[in-house]
Amino acid sequence: MFCPKCGSENPEGSAFCTSCGMKLPILSGSPEVQEGSASFPVATQNVPVGTTASPPPPQSTGGVMPPSPGRPTPPPGGMPGVSPTGASMPGAQPPMGTPIPPQHSQGQARKRKALPWVLALLGVLVVAAVVVVLVFFVFGAKSDTKAAEETVRNLYRSLEKKDFALLMECLEPSYRQELEEALGKDLKPLFNEYFFTQFPKDLKIEIRALETMIKGNTATVKVTDGTVTYTDESGKKVAEEASESDVDEIPLVKVDGKWYVAGDFFRQEGLDPEELKGLYDLLKGTKGGQEEKEDTGKDEGTAGDTGEKPRTEAEELALVEKIMLDYARKNSVPGYQFVLLSLMINDSEAVGVCMAAGEYESFAILARKGSAGWYCYDMGTGIDIPTWYQAEMSELWEVLRDYANDNAAPGSRLDVGKVHLWGREGVCQLLDAKGEVAGYALAYRGAGGWRATAMGDESILPRWYREKMYYLSE
Repeated sequence: MFCPKCGSENPEGSAFCTSCGMKLPILSGSPEVQEGSASFPVATQNVPVGTTASPPPPQSTGGVMPPSPGRPTPPPGGMPGVSPTGASMPGAQPPMGTPIPPQHSQGQARKRKALPWVLALLGVLVVAAVVVVLVFFVFGAKSDTKAAEETVRNLYRSLEKKDFALLMECLEPSYRQELEEALGKDLKPLFNEYFFTQFPKDLKIEIRALETMIKGNTATVKVTDGTVTYTDESGKKVAEEASESDVDEIPLVKVDGKWYVAGDFFRQEGLDPEELKGLYDLLKGTKGGQEEKEDTGKDEGTAGDTGEKPRTEAEELALVEKIMLDYARKNSVPGYQFVLLSLMINDSEAVGVCMAAGEYESFAILARKGSAGWYCYDMGTGIDIPTWYQAEMSELWEVLRDYANDNAAPGSRLDVGKVHLWGREGVCQLLDAKGEVAGYALAYRGAGGWRATAMGDESILPRWYREKMYYLSE
């Protein structure tokens, strides 16, 4: 028989366990047990006479463990009060509803429950660890996304505020190092005098929503909802919505746990360190003049500073035109071809109007003449145009308008269309009431200002204008 406390096997008829000393229950059928009694009351199974009862589920009686393979089978002892056929025996009526005792004592039950409790505790710890990992992953991902987006916000802030130090903080360290090595002490002046001047002075950028994709140590951030406001060259207030514009994705890289704007992004925007070095040389007038001297064999400095023969007005216009076209190509998308539609020089300043082949929008290019020659310093549609050029264009337009209407057919009125000038010459299109080109008018600038000289068809047009007719008609 087996001890109900420790489970040790004991000889049949033992009164106490040889291992733990617990008193052992008396088996039914032994001499100490009277017939019709049981060590534990068992609920009887009442089955109608004449029917066969289903075998009852295995129950231990008297606290005896059920037989198992490899263990001796306890002596047979029928269920008290139940006949072998399952019919109720008269006189055997144990109390109804008395619970069948467990197979083991409570002491052993507590031991068996210890393992499930340990497993449950381990399960809790595992779940807790998973939760911690998930918390760090979720909140870490959110924190990483926020950090990446803050880098992009700072980039836009630096452009809005023209903040050189803030911009440098956004740059990929290796790219920033390349800039510092290529430009040295000229780095800050270049960005302040050239880069930031490309943006309107009253530029305002409001970012309301960003779309961020992170993959390892790289990411892309795109403004999906925001507004950019500024004043254009005509003085008109402009507001552009990100949702209605083709906003570029800004690539980021993570270096030492911090996000930066990738250097390749700036290179693609034309800010290659070596090219910037060459550009600043032009701004300072130390390279552009040398290049032109090699190309033309002539001095580009102020007349008389080297003793060489000064250039004619046509030669000066041709030189400045070449410098402006080179500047446009170097600072624009590769592959574009440009034509200069208008050009006027006023002492040491020049203004040109440029257009890319196949495009419809023109933009201004500004140049100055230093001790070493001409150099360009700005271009775009939102830059500040010198007041002297605005005054020249206004005067030319009024002169051509008055001349055209003074010489128009009786009862008709002509409007001035596109106006272009080249040095001292000016040309405009004349539009009829339907807005169609009806002719052209010419003007010339003398010592006393602009005066109209002719009006007619294409036969009166100067050569420089004819060469640009294709672009002007687009």
